[in-house]
Amino acid sequence: MRGIAPAKLALGGEGEGLVSDMKVLMARVWMRIAVLAFLIVPTVPVATATDVPSLAFAGFSYKDTSGEIRDQTQEHNARLNMLNRLFREKLASSGRFAVVGIDCQSPACAVQDGVAPATLVESASKAGARYLVAGGVQKMSTLVQWARITILDLKERKALLDRLYTFRGDTDDAWRHAALFAVRDVNELRLED
Repeated sequence: MRGIAPAKLALGGEGEGLVSDMKVLMARVWMRIAVLAFLIVPTVPVATATDVPSLAFAGFSYKDTSGEIRDQTQEHNARLNMLNRLFREKLASSGRFAVVGIDCQSPACAVQDGVAPATLVESASKAGARYLVAGGVQKMSTLVQWARITILDLKERKALLDRLYTFRGDTDDAWRHAALFAVRDVNELRLED
C-alpha cells in the first residue's frame, strides 16, 4: 500500500481529478445526511398569530381612597404607566396571545374602578379581539392596595376572570412585583381562539 493515497483507493480514481471527485463525493454524503435528518427529526408546527387567541389590553385605572394628606398624583401616574407598560409587554412577549390595539380614545372608553365600559368592549370587538383585559388599582391605606383584573370573552359576552389581588407598599418595586405576579396568572390561562 505504500505510495497509494487512501482517497485514491476509496474513489478508485487517478490523477488530478481526485480532488474534484472527493468534493463531489462529500457533497453527496452531506446531502444524504441532510435528507435523512429531515426525515428523521419530527417537524414542529410554527405558531402564527392566528394560532393564538386575540386579546386587547385596555389598561388599568387608579383610585386613591387612602386619605393621605400628601398629593402623590405624579408618582401614582408614573407607577400606573409602568404597570400598564409591563402588563402589555409581558402579554405580547409570552407568545400565548396576539395582542391587538384598541382605537378608542374617548372618555367613554376609560376603565373606571377596573370595569370596562360598553364603548370599550365594542371597540375591542371591532379591533378583532376575542378577549379584553382591563383592571384597576385602588389604594386603600398607606400600606395596602388592591389590583382587580377582569378578562371578558367578547364572543360569548361573559366574564372569564374577575380576580382581586392585594399588595403591600406604594413603591415602584411593590407595583412592579404586583404587575408581574398578575400578568403571570393571565399568561397561564388556557383561552380558546
